[in-house]
Amino acid sequence: MNYKNAKDNVLEKFEVEYLTHHLKKNNGNISHTAEQCGMDRRTIHRLIKEYNIIYKDENIEAGNH
Repeated sequence: MNYKNAKDNVLEKFEVEYLTHHLKKNNGNISHTAEQCGMDRRTIHRLIKEYNIIYKDENIEAGNH
């Protein structure tokens, strides 16, 4: 695996874990999650879609990317 692929894998894992943690903490509320993370709501929505994060169920989790 080259440097770029390794870096992308680490970044993806971090983003998924970070977002799922904060979404769970905020019961799936994107506005509160965005505020706590210092991110724009549109960015949160984009990452949720990109990583197939399920946030509306009581078990917030990342889908297969």
